[in-house]
Amino acid sequence: MGVDEFWAAFCAATRHSGGYYEATAFGDDAALQDELCELVLRGVKRATTSPAFWYGEDRARAPKPGDLSIMLDGTGEPRGVFETTAVFEAPFHAVDAQFAADEGEGDGSLAYWRRAHQRYFTALLAKEGLEFSENLRVICERFRLVA
Repeated sequence: MGVDEFWAAFCAATRHSGGYYEATAFGDDAALQDELCELVLRGVKRATTSPAFWYGEDRARAPKPGDLSIMLDGTGEPRGVFETTAVFEAPFHAVDAQFAADEGEGDGSLAYWRRAHQRYFTALLAKEGLEFSENLRVICERFRLVA
């Protein structure tokens, strides 16, 4: 089932009026996208972090509480719908242990979160000709699975 059909079925089943949504996958390769998708479906992953530079006038729309998103697996297939419940911006170094645990990745520790996200953000920034810094602004998003 494609994204548009998945959204239409979700709206019909929940009597949601439609409107804004996005389709997204967590991670940068198919294997990681599958792994993170499964963590969301099991209720382990309830948060995500992205670099703030992804958002702005000429870029993507930043997430807002109440937004609905279709979660995609590593093949691009829709697997669920989640609702953004909270969003805040902070420097990378200020993300705390509770948020890292809510992301549900690895062993759930802040140390794991920092290593994994520094590696991920370093690669993203390099594509933009930028370098990683502990002061990198990040968007921290909490969500709940709704379908």
